[in-house]
Amino acid sequence: MSDLFQANGDLHKLIADAINRNRTRYLVFGAILVAAGIAAIIFPVISTFATIFMIGWLLVLAGIVQGAHAMSYHETGAKIIGVLIALVTLIAGLMTIYNPLVGTLSITMLLTVYFLMDGVFRILAALRFRPHGGWSIMLLNGVVSLAMAFILFFALPGGALWVLGVLVGVNFVFMGLTLFTLVAAARNASL
Repeated sequence: MSDLFQANGDLHKLIADAINRNRTRYLVFGAILVAAGIAAIIFPVISTFATIFMIGWLLVLAGIVQGAHAMSYHETGAKIIGVLIALVTLIAGLMTIYNPLVGTLSITMLLTVYFLMDGVFRILAALRFRPHGGWSIMLLNGVVSLAMAFILFFALPGGALWVLGVLVGVNFVFMGLTLFTLVAAARNASL
């Protein structure tokens, strides 16, 4: 694993040093991600709705912030467009909160695209680190994200209630394991 931080000299040493200085944070955050992921897998419908409600409230907050920012525009056309964008965001958030089933289906479709892109970029990142230690867990993380995208796609629409929660949980577990791997690789690079 230490090979991950031995290629490309100074940059990788800076990264390894930063991870080592914040080792406890990485380990705690990794453990929280793994625990949250396991809970999401065990309670998939609850985690699906929790995800949907969180996204709904984030859209509401984003709509409010966008609206406030749009009011600062000096040009009338820009102000109108900014307010319309804010209203669309706000309405999307409220619709997600007040009709979580529709929100679940919409967000599941969106997450299908997210997991697809996440998988592709994680695989590319892993191949960039190859053949250094630690690249294989990154590659596995990317492959799992791609698999989750395909599972979501083929589970629509009926599986949207439980698949989303399970897949978010699996993704959290792998993000946590990736942090553990980075900490181990950084520690080994310092030895």
